[in-house]
Amino acid sequence: MLNLKALFLIVVFSLISCESFRESSLKDHSNDKTMAEIFGWFDGNCFAIASKSLSPGTEIFVVTLDSPQSISSVKVVGSANEQRCGPLSPDRRAQNISEGLSFYEVKPDDGIGLAIGVIGEISQPKIREGVVQADLGNDGTFERFTLCATSEGLSFDIWTSTPYEHEPIWSGYYYLGYDVERTCP
Repeated sequence: MLNLKALFLIVVFSLISCESFRESSLKDHSNDKTMAEIFGWFDGNCFAIASKSLSPGTEIFVVTLDSPQSISSVKVVGSANEQRCGPLSPDRRAQNISEGLSFYEVKPDDGIGLAIGVIGEISQPKIREGVVQADLGNDGTFERFTLCATSEGLSFDIWTSTPYEHEPIWSGYYYLGYDVERTCP
């Protein structure tokens, strides 16, 4: 009976420790920012993120979601405007802003297209079989980046395991304002 109680306590402690570790790895401790303030998505030179305080010169690592995927970096120029930012066009603006996002213009705009952006350092990025993998939490786990279409928009996701098997660690949504063929599982 004592062994069963000890085993139960070990399991409970392990689960609590794992959850605490997961929550702590979801923050950028240097600036105490949440995942929503570290990750965002791109449509060309327009970057969408939940942070309202990106200053000009902030570096963003870019994971392009074309096939093959690639990694590059850009810098924030300033706030984006409607003329140069597709997500802020009149038919999309209200919905995309309602997601709590701020929009920034970046340079250089070397044909970024649709991509995921990471504020801060990307540890040990690798490209394997055309797919970017990066250890974002410095925990030995390599995250993966995906893009799929919903019925009216695009879902950008970052996964710690095989994509679409569990919940992503981060997800961003881009409302397009028209119906598209769904590709998300």
